[in-house]
Amino acid sequence: QALFDALAERGGIYDLANAFREDHALDALSSFIATFTRFWASDRLVFRRLHGLAGIDPKLGDVLHARQEWRREALVALLKKHQKEGGARPTKRAVDVLYMLTSFETFDLLADDDFAAKRVAREIERLVRATLG
Repeated sequence: QALFDALAERGGIYDLANAFREDHALDALSSFIATFTRFWASDRLVFRRLHGLAGIDPKLGDVLHARQEWRREALVALLKKHQKEGGARPTKRAVDVLYMLTSFETFDLLADDDFAAKRVAREIERLVRATLG
């Protein structure tokens, strides 16, 4: 838990609160995506190794899974906000797709060796908007 807290602090994940202060859902999603891409970029090698280790260490896997579920819950809240603004009702499938798009694995796949977190964020945002129609 302490390691994840330290990574969150160093990676600026607590800036995520700003996403929920946005007036419009799509702006909130943009902020959400930008925060997560900066977070994943803050220590990409450590995140890659933690995700790998979580597959073979059940305790680490449980901690990582619980942390990842916070991201899913946040996406549900953002999609409900989007629905109130005239967007579609958030389905489990839509949440799952956005969860996948905002994951470390997607970030790591889209980022090349000379990656720029902002470029990756723009690509993920484009995919999220396409998903939402």
